[in-house]
Amino acid sequence: MKMADRLSVALLGALDRYRENVTLADGGFLRLAVFVIRCSGAATAAWSVSNLLGLCQPVWAAMSALIISQFRLDETRSCSIGRVFGTLLGIAVSLAVSVLASKLHVPLPVQMALAVGICAIVTFDLPALRVALWTCPLILLAHCSAAPMVRAAERRAVEVVLGALVGLALYWTTEILADALTPNRKD
Repeated sequence: MKMADRLSVALLGALDRYRENVTLADGGFLRLAVFVIRCSGAATAAWSVSNLLGLCQPVWAAMSALIISQFRLDETRSCSIGRVFGTLLGIAVSLAVSVLASKLHVPLPVQMALAVGICAIVTFDLPALRVALWTCPLILLAHCSAAPMVRAAERRAVEVVLGALVGLALYWTTEILADALTPNRKD
């Protein structure tokens, strides 16, 4: 049997076992459907709202909505708090470093290293806030020279917060619907 054939047989077997486990569990298929709807709906809705608002990069709203979309409410809430506050931390550090370093004519790569380094120190024991690390390069490198960095930072914050809010709203909406369909749920 060829490797591709073995792989497809193994994949089909895994899918069959997965389908059996999901449909046999109490409300398992419904939970899966709710999660799929929540994730795809959150990404689409966040992108659409960002696009309607004319935000520069609606992709960040869609990504934030997906990043915070977890299976359980406490995980979703924790991810959204970390995503929002980590982004705000990265923005604040990037702006502070940029203002101070530009007065001293520090090159941009050094500014990025400083900003990321500061955020790495701050988030060392706070993994939920580590989005700050990649927010620094996004703020320092992604703004165009015609627009001030503060404007790029504002846009980034709005896109991330909007995505997190849409993700949370979809979480609560889908959970209310799922609860209505499975009143004896135990999770």
